[in-house]
Amino acid sequence: MRDWMKGPFIVTDSHCKAPWFGITNGELFKCAICGHKFSPGDAALWVYTNYPGSKIPGNPFVCVACADTREKAIEILLQMRKDAQRYWWFTHLM
Repeated sequence: MRDWMKGPFIVTDSHCKAPWFGITNGELFKCAICGHKFSPGDAALWVYTNYPGSKIPGNPFVCVACADTREKAIEILLQMRKDAQRYWWFTHLM
C-alpha cells in the first residue's frame, strides 16, 4: 500500500505531475470539495469510495483543511452530492 493511501500525506512534485484520473500532468489533481489544485507541500487525503453501494464516484482527494478524516470527507461529499441540484453553479465546475 502506498503512503498516500494510508492517511493524510504531503503532496510532492511527482504527485502533481502524475496522470490522476487518466489525465496527464496532474490537471485533475485537486480537492474534490473546494477545488483547490494541489501544489507540492500541501496536505491532502485520499478517500476510497469505490466500494459496492457507494454513492460517491471515483476515489477523490481532499484538502486536509476541508476534511481531516475519511469519514468527514465522505460526509461532506455525500452532502454535496445531495445538494448538487441546489448548488449546480458550484458543483458543475468540479
